Amino acid sequence: MVGFGPIALQRLAKRVAIVIGAASGIGAATAMRLRAEGADVVAAGLQVERLVKVAGECGAFPFACDVTEESQVRALLQQAEDKFGGVDILVNAAGVVIPDDVDSMISPGLGPWRSISPAPCELVAL
Repeated sequence: MVGFGPIALQRLAKRVAIVIGAASGIGAATAMRLRAEGADVVAAGLQVERLVKVAGECGAFPFACDVTEESQVRALLQQAEDKFGGVDILVNAAGVVIPDDVDSMISPGLGPWRSISPAPCELVAL
């Protein structure tokens, strides 16, 4: 397990977290920190090799999925339920791609935003 400081804290023992975008960057660091704090972590993302590496480094459970696909999100939630008994914490640290057409981002509706980051709203709905 990854430790931060001389003593790894266990404030999140008996908590279960899903970290979306855990293959790199903020998501990877968050998954590692949550494990260091004692949480069981499902590290989710698209980049399988990086995801497995991060999960191996911190003791998280890797789960490859695309959160823009409802069936894969349902499978992710079911896996967390089956393996750990539920989910207490959800972190969306998935990377985003901003379109070149800025006008499309300010148009009415959720369409453009759903293509960037659908997870927070839609995971809550599931």
